[in-house]
Amino acid sequence: MTGSSKFWTWFFTGFFFFLTVGVVNVFIDDVTVQWDLTEDNRYTLPDAAKRIASGLEDVCTIKCYISDPLPSYLAHVPRALRTRLEEFQGASSDLVEFEFIAPENESEEFIDDLAERKITPVQLQDSDGGKRITGAYYVWLVFAYGTQEENLNLLQFGRDVISEADLLRRLPYEISQKLAKMTNPNASVGIMSEKKVAPQQLQQAAGFPKEPSDFLMSLRAGIEA
Repeated sequence: MTGSSKFWTWFFTGFFFFLTVGVVNVFIDDVTVQWDLTEDNRYTLPDAAKRIASGLEDVCTIKCYISDPLPSYLAHVPRALRTRLEEFQGASSDLVEFEFIAPENESEEFIDDLAERKITPVQLQDSDGGKRITGAYYVWLVFAYGTQEENLNLLQFGRDVISEADLLRRLPYEISQKLAKMTNPNASVGIMSEKKVAPQQLQQAAGFPKEPSDFLMSLRAGIEA
């Protein structure tokens, strides 16, 4: 094969490849594929969360009052939130609707209304060009389902909100708890972990069992029954 023939062969191969990719993108533009290769499935919505979302009988709106911008160490929060909320949206057959709102861009009346509902910013520190700065930031979710409303301050997660992986892992349980509470307002709702590792202070206590346990065996048996 001559040099000219090789050139045109590579040229048309590349041309048809990019043409194919372009056509595929047009048809699957709205399709999102996510592969979870982590050992603890931190990027996979748990089956229990899917069941709760699929049990919704009416639209649940989730308003994400998130400051823009956030401190640098919380910049991943909107991305992690959107990932999880889109999964809940899919599991609920689009009965979960959500929007992101930066309260700082809204009117004073809007912010006053939030304050009356006890949705307030928190003072957080950050650094800018080596200088330490302090600002007030919103990191809230507000759930509305029929006449029920539930608030969730993400900063109550502590260190879990700083790590994107930990936040992704925790969000399904916290969101599920709110959904379950609103769909069953008279029920007591809690989170039962499968991680049977006790706090460090208990591990160091005298008489602590050799096998790790969270001491919820009897509770599990009651729920299963």
